[in-house]
Amino acid sequence: MKFLMLVMILTMTVGCGKQTKSITIDGKDGKDGIDGKDGSSCSVARAYDDSGLLSIGVRVSCTDGSSELVLNGSNGQNGATGAQGIQGEPGNSCSISRGNSQNFVTIQCPNNDPVVVQDGADGEDGEDAIESDGCTLEFDPNQGGNGRKYTLTCGNLSVTFTADKQ
Repeated sequence: MKFLMLVMILTMTVGCGKQTKSITIDGKDGKDGIDGKDGSSCSVARAYDDSGLLSIGVRVSCTDGSSELVLNGSNGQNGATGAQGIQGEPGNSCSISRGNSQNFVTIQCPNNDPVVVQDGADGEDGEDAIESDGCTLEFDPNQGGNGRKYTLTCGNLSVTFTADKQ
């Protein structure tokens, strides 16, 4: 019987005449392999040049002690200029007009009520300053553009500000 089976398999594999056929019979599964090694966690941190200011890439560091520096790539060529965007809708213009007495202005914007801004009257002069614990107020006439530059210093604290010219 074994011999007959072998002849049949050989006949089917080798073939008779010009016709050839193959038969594949799966074997039994082998034993399971051993479990794989646990993976390691990795972290990524930006890497800098010797000055500590210029980023040169990132360093990938893993808990298994391995690490790799991934350098920044060079800048590619600029892309082609994109098509022009569609025209935006026209905005609303506000108008500003000064009153006849020159002590107020009216601001009028479409779809809003007008706003009147009046010039304030000069206030009364304040009392003279009292000297305190080393505070000084310095005026710099050469600075400040359209205003006047002042520096207020009290101890180690200084504040510089600009007041409009009158």
